[in-house]
Amino acid sequence: MLYSVVLTMLVALSAQASLAFASGGNVATPCNIESSQVELAEGEISLSKAGEGESVLLLHGLFAERSQWHDYICRLKASGYRAIAPDLPGYGDSRDFSLEAYSLQHQADLIVELMQQFDPTTWHLAGNSMGGTIAALIADQQSDDVQTLAFVGGPFGVVDWSDEVKSALRAGVHPFMPRTLEDFDLQMDLLFSNPPDFPESVKKDIVQDYKEGIEHFRHVWDIVQLDRRIIDPLPEFPMPVLTVWGSDDGVFSIDGAVHLKEGMPEAQFVELPDVGHLPMIEAPTLSAQFHVDFMKAEQ
Repeated sequence: MLYSVVLTMLVALSAQASLAFASGGNVATPCNIESSQVELAEGEISLSKAGEGESVLLLHGLFAERSQWHDYICRLKASGYRAIAPDLPGYGDSRDFSLEAYSLQHQADLIVELMQQFDPTTWHLAGNSMGGTIAALIADQQSDDVQTLAFVGGPFGVVDWSDEVKSALRAGVHPFMPRTLEDFDLQMDLLFSNPPDFPESVKKDIVQDYKEGIEHFRHVWDIVQLDRRIIDPLPEFPMPVLTVWGSDDGVFSIDGAVHLKEGMPEAQFVELPDVGHLPMIEAPTLSAQFHVDFMKAEQ
């Protein structure tokens, strides 16, 4: 799928953005990440995993895929955790799922089925954007199986779209389905504080792929929007909760964190300066370290 190409390139090109945050100025090379497939009743889930120890499940956002967690996985592995990042049903290499599978509750149910295929009885859950919302649904409904919950980036549905996203949509520009090079640049500006530098030829190919897949993307967008307020108000999570939010998030403004803090007054909150909507790509070392410190403190 198109988003597989885009996110794979983002991971490769975002090394320049990681330089400012990596320990000692060095960017970690990918560790020995294993890819595998797990059969569910409705289809096959592809996932990446590495490490030994307590299990951390990492869920990506809308129009994304598991590769955006690869740097983050290596940092969790180095800290003594087993990190697992699936392509959510219908995304990346987890194909052959029906359109109904894109609803957030259905996604949560399928991920619970995936969790049951593994040895651990309890998990640390983390998610970015829409993945954070799916993780929250699982944590609320399967609380006995969840040790901690982490939002790595602002979670979908807790606050409204940023003013920049709303302005683009009102002008007839969908920033997450770019149809021109200018639209694509807007998407990168919304996602990153320091956007990766794509060659123009690559941007043209990506935009063309978006155009060719536009009907599918619109279907998925519409289905997900039906669940816009699925965790509003926020549940009373019995497990410890962490939020790591980029100060320059152009999708969900960090100003909305006030609402999140009011709904979860006991949760830990970390603001990452000069980081956008994807902390695990733009600042994998820093965001993972906050996450590791949080999980270890709760042991």
